[in-house]
Amino acid sequence: MKFYDLLQLSTKDLKTRIKDASCSDKKRYWKALIIKDVLCVFFAIFFIVFFNKIFGEKNSSVAVVIFCVLLGIRFVDFDYKLSTSIVNLLITFLIIILGPYLNSILNPELAFFINFFFLMTILIMTCEQPMYGNSSLYVFGYILLFSSPVYGFDMFLRVLEMLVGFIVCALVLYKKHRHKEYRKSFKDILRAFSIGDDKCKWQIKLALGISLGILIGSLLKLERIMWVAIAIMSVLTPYYDTPHSRIKDRVLGVVVGSIAFLVIYNIVPNSYISLMGPLSGLVLGFCASYRWSSIFNCFGALLVASSVYGASQATFLRIFNNLFGCLFALVFYFIFNKFYEKISNYFVC
Repeated sequence: MKFYDLLQLSTKDLKTRIKDASCSDKKRYWKALIIKDVLCVFFAIFFIVFFNKIFGEKNSSVAVVIFCVLLGIRFVDFDYKLSTSIVNLLITFLIIILGPYLNSILNPELAFFINFFFLMTILIMTCEQPMYGNSSLYVFGYILLFSSPVYGFDMFLRVLEMLVGFIVCALVLYKKHRHKEYRKSFKDILRAFSIGDDKCKWQIKLALGISLGILIGSLLKLERIMWVAIAIMSVLTPYYDTPHSRIKDRVLGVVVGSIAFLVIYNIVPNSYISLMGPLSGLVLGFCASYRWSSIFNCFGALLVASSVYGASQATFLRIFNNLFGCLFALVFYFIFNKFYEKISNYFVC
């Protein structure tokens, strides 16, 4: 395999190769992993800074969403006709900015129905093959923008930024997947949608779980509600899996990562604190397990939140919101499965 091809592999794949390889090959795989990690972090910094210069710091979260989608769409398409996929990608991008905006101006009860409808739309359009995991990128983007609502001219810039991001991602989608022969159209996807189908059940579970979590968090007036929603998403996202191990890894990762951040934040001189983001990103690139990823994801998230709430309050909020989100997801998982089976049997019969 060419060295360039090694750079295209995931961290998990490279670490598996390192584990099974001979001594000489190990060095080659480690070299690929390190270079891939460094290039990805530096490209992320350049990409986000460049977009922030044009569209403003208030829309930095949009640049993060576009960057994440850009990385994923190189390898995973929507698995149906390419022309329709590009149209649906545009619709998905518009939903990602419209949903959080409507949540910021409407009451929580009405916003619940909007969130459920939008999330179901995203999942149906982007998730023909749940095992690919690409739909979580778009759901994550939808949730992430809850942390930074904007209005007026900043909202105009946000829409413009998303349109630019769509053009970039659409070009990559076309370039990388134009030679693929598609057996399905989006109409086939819609025709196959059935309440008795396992994929449909999972899509409804994820959309309803996140929407309910946001509703309850809004009614309780929780700060940084996106952390609750992301915790729910991460627990319910795995397809054909129970949430137990996922909850255990996330809770452990968030608690350890948040406390580690607070300790380091109070030790490191103020002039070096900003380096915690890029450094944690570099370390994150070596993480192949969900538990370790959960630990180092805390650093970037808390670095941003600490500028608003202070380090101590941000740490408390991250731990509390994630515990709340995981507990809610666990309870919802069992209640949903119990009632969905009865409802689906009724409709199928």
